Amino acid sequence: MRTKTLIPLLLLAATLIVISALTWAVVTGQIKGTVTDKETKQPVVGASVLVVGTTRGAMTNADGKFVISQLEPGIYTLRITHVHYQTVEVTDVNVTSDLVTEVSVSLEKKTANTELDAKLNKVVMERESNAADMCLVSPSSIAPFQLQAKKRCYEERGLGFPPAHGGTSIVNDQAFDAMFFKHYGVNPFVDTEDDHLSTFAVDVDDASYVMTRSYLNRGHLPPDEAVRTEEFVNHFSYNYDAPQETPFHVYLEGAPSKFGQNCQLLKIGIRGKQIRPENRKPANLVFVIDVSGSMAREDRLTLVKKALRLLIDELTPNDRVGIVVYGSRGQVVLEPISIEREVDIVAAIERLYPGGSTNAEEGLRLGYEMAKRNFEKGKINRIILCSDGVANVGRTGPDQMLKQIKKYADKGITLTTVGFGMGNFNDILMEKLGDKGNGHYAYVDNLPEARRIFVENLTGTLQVIARDVKIQVDFNPDVVRSYRLLGYENRDV
Repeated sequence: MRTKTLIPLLLLAATLIVISALTWAVVTGQIKGTVTDKETKQPVVGASVLVVGTTRGAMTNADGKFVISQLEPGIYTLRITHVHYQTVEVTDVNVTSDLVTEVSVSLEKKTANTELDAKLNKVVMERESNAADMCLVSPSSIAPFQLQAKKRCYEERGLGFPPAHGGTSIVNDQAFDAMFFKHYGVNPFVDTEDDHLSTFAVDVDDASYVMTRSYLNRGHLPPDEAVRTEEFVNHFSYNYDAPQETPFHVYLEGAPSKFGQNCQLLKIGIRGKQIRPENRKPANLVFVIDVSGSMAREDRLTLVKKALRLLIDELTPNDRVGIVVYGSRGQVVLEPISIEREVDIVAAIERLYPGGSTNAEEGLRLGYEMAKRNFEKGKINRIILCSDGVANVGRTGPDQMLKQIKKYADKGITLTTVGFGMGNFNDILMEKLGDKGNGHYAYVDNLPEARRIFVENLTGTLQVIARDVKIQVDFNPDVVRSYRLLGYENRDV
């Protein structure tokens, strides 16, 4: 008898490699530089260099040098921070294709006059090409960009690693502090004589793939529990033909497995019917935006604003948008208005700034109350939560939130959760919220990813064609001895 493995995963490894290679083939530029002490001219070790508005950065080595690669052509701002030096911003750094932009930065040591509440001071950096401005920035407004390389640099110089300042130390030698994931184990082989039916809930999340990519782009391997196999497969398009008469088509593919004799891989793909943008139902959307202090890290809130502007540009005059924010308290910023008043919607978003604790429960409650007041049958009634998933004031436990979200989902108000940020991020809560909200969970690590979710896949993100979809596979025990489901460990039914 033959042994088969179940589900759409390892067979697609070649597809993943090809697509990744095409993505990495985009022509990019590079920034190289040196950071020195302004007074002594000696290299500054362990300075953090962040490309503002992105997730790219580096740490200076023992010679004070740094390299930031794979940057798309454009004008950037660099932010240089160090525990013993004043923070500096280098503006108008011009990155061009296939060329190296060199930057030299001198840092001034902190004094009594440059403590946390210092004002912005302008200084000028002179170099041969691409002249740029450097600004001294209040450290209290910036969360340091922590990389593991910082620890190595100190150790190479025989220096003790400095104590934590504001929660920036490496926790248990992890690349990023306070990253919360859950390991759901690995599905075992099941003997078909014991159970010949494999049943699981269909999942369209792909946050795990984007999160893993973000780890790798920063030079780190993700923790095991951050990798959910099915979400790697969900991220890519497989050019299945869309059905014309039915809600969906099922596609099956099989191939010999390299992981054991007499083993086969079975891939199950589902293609839903295609809804053209002009045929999408009108949408009543409520943006629930996390504006707590942690959203200042890596300019997360700035990326949220850019992502939502992309979404707004794709909406139609029949759509309505309302805005709720939460920091220490929840607050209604904008009652739902037509997208015809796009200027007012964008202005409300641009006025947001980060600060305070994180009362996620109150923010979601206000968002759902707004969605309930403006509910219209026959339209898309959806909440879009943009957050790092951390809740530290109010009702911080997920159980009560999940219970309420499920109740609203049953009434037709769905929830999409969109995660932002590395460090101080709760993947567990964001996934559970999207699941219970009958929506999905996505993760945004850069603006192109936001464009993929909110522009290229907008109709699929907003409009639901089926709920609570499950797959059941019936194996013939006379042909199949055992099977194992790859991925979906937390979606077994």
